Amino acid sequence: RSMMHRMRMRRNALPLFALLACGACGGTRDDVSGTYLLDRSGGAGCVLGARLDEPRAVHLEVQCTAPGAAQTKGDLVTMAAVDDGKAVVRMDDFGAPCELRFHFRGSTAVVTQPGSAEACGFPPGVVLAGTWRRTSRDPWVLPELR
Repeated sequence: RSMMHRMRMRRNALPLFALLACGACGGTRDDVSGTYLLDRSGGAGCVLGARLDEPRAVHLEVQCTAPGAAQTKGDLVTMAAVDDGKAVVRMDDFGAPCELRFHFRGSTAVVTQPGSAEACGFPPGVVLAGTWRRTSRDPWVLPELR
């Protein structure tokens, strides 16, 4: 084939490659909505239900179990703005500032928690920070809200 034909093929293939590479980018309904789990040792862990309700708003339901014999639970139900697969929850309902950052990407949600879980209303010992794995594309719902 001619050099011109190969250059044209390469130029046309680049946008397709960029589109395929961006298939795992966050921000679309398929990349955000679902059920995510964060497993911790000793029976502790969290479950997250995320549902994109509007193009830029995600409904989040989180339930975490603290480690230890009591295994107390804490819940969070909220809406957050979402942009490019990233959502931030901020509140001060429990006497201290709470901030949770969610980054949905492919089959995971990476959560960072700059403050304590107690500031977000969770029992002592709960850690929400980590890489959560999506187990279903259907959003999990708190049992008492079903």
